[in-house]
Amino acid sequence: MKTGGIIALSIVLFFAVKPIYAIKSNKDTVCFKYLFSKGDSLTYLCRSRDSIYMPYRETIVRLRKEMIEVICDSVSPDGLFRLAETLKSVEITESGKEVQEQTRFETPWLGRKIWFWIDSAGIRHSFGAEDTVNAANSPGGAFQPHLFFTLGPACRNSKKSWDVDTTVDLPENSIPAPMLKYYSLFRNLPPTDTLGQKCRTGQYSLTGQGSTHVFTAQGDKMRMTAVLAQFGRFLWGDVADAPAHFYATTENKFTITFDEANPDEKITGKHYINTYYTLKEVRFADGRTWKLSDSMKKAIKKR
Repeated sequence: MKTGGIIALSIVLFFAVKPIYAIKSNKDTVCFKYLFSKGDSLTYLCRSRDSIYMPYRETIVRLRKEMIEVICDSVSPDGLFRLAETLKSVEITESGKEVQEQTRFETPWLGRKIWFWIDSAGIRHSFGAEDTVNAANSPGGAFQPHLFFTLGPACRNSKKSWDVDTTVDLPENSIPAPMLKYYSLFRNLPPTDTLGQKCRTGQYSLTGQGSTHVFTAQGDKMRMTAVLAQFGRFLWGDVADAPAHFYATTENKFTITFDEANPDEKITGKHYINTYYTLKEVRFADGRTWKLSDSMKKAIKKR
């Protein structure tokens, strides 16, 4: 059985808004950082296309549309942000050789609230979840590209690349939380002018290894390991110090071991994911609001 190739169509979305605040920089310096106030709320539209291939099994292709709410519910005295993330709605259409266009609007991950502490560079300091007893996976699986990735130092020369070597826990993808150790190389791209607004733009390439435990419907525990290659491109606008748009494509070569005492009893496969996160709405703690324009909503639907 052959798996279908996925063509990564990177669509860069821009926003015509009046700047609310911006990071000051000169022409030789570009700054990317996270900055929130207690009570800030961000809503992201996540659109994904993924395919899962395992030998001797049917290849499944999925189209996913998710609405994700992120709330900063606390800021520590030393400048850490506690972000609470919840999947608010989902639409998943699956198809394969024997399954055609089946759509569902439910998943065990719907309504699950997780949280993590990050600093302005995106470095994670701790994490948790409201429900740590019932295991579940997000619709994108344990190694879906994560929105709040590690950036490194806030400002750097626009002509120089930089790297990040880190290990992160990803409760937004699964409980128990997967662990991902990765190395990524970043570089700046030219700022983009559109409808009177400049967006700071960057990209990265990533290689990493992940591990987690997954559970069957019968409650049996299995171990999953993964080798990942990923490419991402991101835009920081003037609405909020968080991604205004983020595209990532991932190849995940995974191995599922049923009995760790018998490593030959395993399943191998590949999971390809193309994901687009787009900031749809921001509600600031001081009462200001911002919403994605109707013209940009139409552009997203045409993808």
